[in-house]
Amino acid sequence: AYYVSTSKSGAKKILDDYGRYYTVTDTGRSYVFKSLCTAFQCFRILLKEKTDVIISGGSAPGCLMSIIGKVFFRKRIIWLDSIANIKKMSLSGRIARHFTDICICQWEEVARQYNNVQFLETVI
Repeated sequence: AYYVSTSKSGAKKILDDYGRYYTVTDTGRSYVFKSLCTAFQCFRILLKEKTDVIISGGSAPGCLMSIIGKVFFRKRIIWLDSIANIKKMSLSGRIARHFTDICICQWEEVARQYNNVQFLETVI
């Protein structure tokens, strides 16, 4: 297994014992250059790692990894949208759901608003 995060220190301390760890640049919709850098980093990781499934959720870097994984590498994608979004899916989730094999939302009312989104009551 390997893990990808935007945290350079915190997550590394926790995940070091569980497998390889990569860091990508944190980004958002307002940062075009950062998003391009993050997309390139995600592409490089997917070239190096031979994974079958990408599990992600809640962030722009996760969305980019999911899109690149599906479009360029035909990976299976599982998206878990943030539990914090109680009225609608995150922007990343609304975009990523079009590229996922399984898209999970933890709020039934939110899941009903979108095609191809499954409600799963308790994930965390």
